[in-house]
Amino acid sequence: MRHLNILPLLIALTTCLSLTSCARKAYYDISTGADVADSGNYVVRWQVRPGMSGEVAIYASDDAGSYPVEPTKVEPIGKEWATFTTDGTVYSRHYFLLVFDDREMRVAGMRVIPTEGFANLRDAGGYMTDEGYQMRWGRLYRGGRYRGLTPRDSLVIGSLGLKHNIVLSDAYSFVYLTNGIGNVVQKDFAANTPIDYKSVLKRINEGDMSKEGVILFIHDTFNSLAYENPEQLSAALHYLLDPDHYPVMISDEWGKDRAAFLTMLVQYSLGVSRSDILSDYLLSNALLPVEKLAPQGFFASPGRQEALSEFFRCRPSDLLSIMTDIENKYGTIGNYMDQVLDFDESDRIRLRELLLY
Repeated sequence: MRHLNILPLLIALTTCLSLTSCARKAYYDISTGADVADSGNYVVRWQVRPGMSGEVAIYASDDAGSYPVEPTKVEPIGKEWATFTTDGTVYSRHYFLLVFDDREMRVAGMRVIPTEGFANLRDAGGYMTDEGYQMRWGRLYRGGRYRGLTPRDSLVIGSLGLKHNIVLSDAYSFVYLTNGIGNVVQKDFAANTPIDYKSVLKRINEGDMSKEGVILFIHDTFNSLAYENPEQLSAALHYLLDPDHYPVMISDEWGKDRAAFLTMLVQYSLGVSRSDILSDYLLSNALLPVEKLAPQGFFASPGRQEALSEFFRCRPSDLLSIMTDIENKYGTIGNYMDQVLDFDESDRIRLRELLLY
């Protein structure tokens, strides 16, 4: 089957719309999504607001950057969903290029990667930028460390084609097990100022830290990440500038603190909206169930249960407050990256070239 690279197709569509594309970007709010069943079959969904007449041409592929010349399906835009039968299983990933009435284009993919031994694993792509570009699917992943992969997990991870894993560790002695994910290169970036999560969990379990104390701890954690770990963040950001490192994953203990802050810096550099940055951060709440991560906590007193739940919870204020604090101190997050992380606008332009359609 003949395939087309998506980038020339995007350029061609943009050229056709050169006189009106900016207005359309502001006018149409398009959301897309894809879900997969155990059989490997997909349901693709979309919404266009305000409504758009005409048809959506859908091109299915197992490569997020290359699609068949002819659409796999054509549906009325108003239908808002379509099903796809694949030749693979849940272990194979598929992406869908949607062209709406030859006017707007989006790529849809499945964000959450279903595994049993990997915490909070997901594709960081798909978000739109202020300039109307889209983060590439299948290039940047984020997650926590793995705690014993099942045979099924190994197949799922293998389907991602990961080449490198950026590990944002909290101590030089922190060790990530690499068994079960093939030839993925692990690159460890040790923290300048480690955070002792184990002692905090111990205090919670002993009843020595309240819910309010945990919330303050998370607030202080993000301040530490931003201002006391410049070498770790700078090195990790520059590591992302090498095209040979992709597809790459950003990981930490649970995929919600260091990984979230570095992902925020990447998304900011690409021009992703603040609301989408926060939505991506809050997705961890659905992927870090306390009953699975710390089941013993549900036999504790109500106060300890509340504190334990807060420890794993992501609140909008956690990330928003540190972003606002950085802006108050440096004017913009870009200035902070320039001055503190030695990651300037030329670096951010390079990152956009690597991670945007």
